[in-house]
Amino acid sequence: MAAGPVRPQAVQPQVSTLLVRPLLFAVGRRGPAALEELFRTTGLTAETCADADARIDADLLRAAWRESIRITGDRLLPIHLATALPPGALGVVEYLVRSAPTVGDALALGLRYLNILDAVTRAELADGERDDEVELRALVESPIPHESSFAAVIGQGRMLAGEDFRPVAVDFIHAPVGDLAAYEAFFRAPVRVGAPSARLVLARASLAVPLATADPNLLPILVRHAEELLARCQGPAPTTTEHARQVIARLLRHNQHDVEQVATALGVTARSLQRRLKEEGTTFQAVRDQVRCELAITYLKGGASTAEVSFLLGFSETSAFFRAFKRWTGVTPRTGSLDCRVRSLGEVGE
Repeated sequence: MAAGPVRPQAVQPQVSTLLVRPLLFAVGRRGPAALEELFRTTGLTAETCADADARIDADLLRAAWRESIRITGDRLLPIHLATALPPGALGVVEYLVRSAPTVGDALALGLRYLNILDAVTRAELADGERDDEVELRALVESPIPHESSFAAVIGQGRMLAGEDFRPVAVDFIHAPVGDLAAYEAFFRAPVRVGAPSARLVLARASLAVPLATADPNLLPILVRHAEELLARCQGPAPTTTEHARQVIARLLRHNQHDVEQVATALGVTARSLQRRLKEEGTTFQAVRDQVRCELAITYLKGGASTAEVSFLLGFSETSAFFRAFKRWTGVTPRTGSLDCRVRSLGEVGE
């Protein structure tokens, strides 16, 4: 009897357990039973979360956020956590930010060393549409909701630079959890939903505001330590192509593989995803073909039938998989060498 299909596990980006701790704090306030429910429904453990040096799959943090909102019933949890973080909760990255001389320096340091906490997120501080504005842009969706990340920036900014710190505008791709009016009240700025990308628009002048916690003596010590940590947990910055490959491999298991579904999982619009892939010299179709081809080779070598592989890769008919495989490799799934090389960037009919 042929062995069942081998299901390769895509390498999941990792995040620090420090990012889970604010959720444990929020859920734990509901009592031990609530905390046990969070562990049970996510697969997290108290032991793992207690290890400040541990890292977990990004999907676990996404699940922890989803379950924390459900268990607490707090649909404004992203806002409430932004101002409830105890000092030092985010480790060296937080201490770096607090030791910076100005708001702009703090943002630059936070972006530089963000991947110590979160290997998924990509963000940048760039010129805004107006000369007197800058934009903090999310380039790839974090396992933390954008509304929480942006609320944390503003909440920490108010604690470090004064209560007057606020954005000019806030853009989200998708509607945040909870009442939109509550977010506008928190940010004290217009909040737009359905934007092409998530961004926090700031007045350029606000970058020069000094921080009360600035420490020029401690900062270089923290930078040296952060550089060592970054070298350990981050290789070359992952490209959009690499992120798309990871998401496609994951979504194929649920028969979700079109550009809209992948873009949603990445936290961008389909148009933005296609543009970024084009900038990297490829297309969505080519990336999906490559992932499907590589998985097909793995499944076939593991003893899966062509019908099983066709189903696992999201094809509606086995004949469509045959045609696609031959287009990718030059041979059919039943003949020749299983050498996966995508030969065409064109459509394959599925």
